[in-house]
Amino acid sequence: MAAANARVGVARAAYFPTIQLMPLIPNVGWESTAVSSLFSAPSQLWAVGLSATQTLFDAGRTRANVHIAEQDYNAAVATYRQTVLGAMEEVENGITGLKSLDRAAVQADAGVESAQRAFDIADERYKGGVAIYLDVLTTQQTLLGNQRQAVQIHGQQFLTAVYLIKALGGGWQNLTVGDQRLSSRN
Repeated sequence: MAAANARVGVARAAYFPTIQLMPLIPNVGWESTAVSSLFSAPSQLWAVGLSATQTLFDAGRTRANVHIAEQDYNAAVATYRQTVLGAMEEVENGITGLKSLDRAAVQADAGVESAQRAFDIADERYKGGVAIYLDVLTTQQTLLGNQRQAVQIHGQQFLTAVYLIKALGGGWQNLTVGDQRLSSRN
């Protein structure tokens, strides 16, 4: 974007005359490459001449070049804005996703604990001779389903955390997701 802006300035500079400092007699005298030494003793052996040139008619070429450079700049600005908005959207999606997955993980973990208690009760009842083994199998099936759902949610949390880190453009240092602590180098 900065380069496109500079090209607009270069294109606009064509409207102004070109000015050159040169000796009145070409190839005679000392050269002075710095303005500070231009008026020193060796440089004063030659006279300074000023030359200015200006294009009188270019059939709108300068105006067209300025217009093209401005449009390139506008396109660069639009691309930059779109890139920034896309990055912001990815970050916001990652943060929102982590928050909702944290809530879902808490609920899934509570479901696993509840199903574990129900399974333990059904198992004790079966061992005590009060219930049939079908009750144990049913509660165990519910427990396994809840555990699988909890593992899927935790896996989704990890994927979302990686997505968020990628959107932020860097690595992580001791990031905590749910009850898990992630550690890595940048």
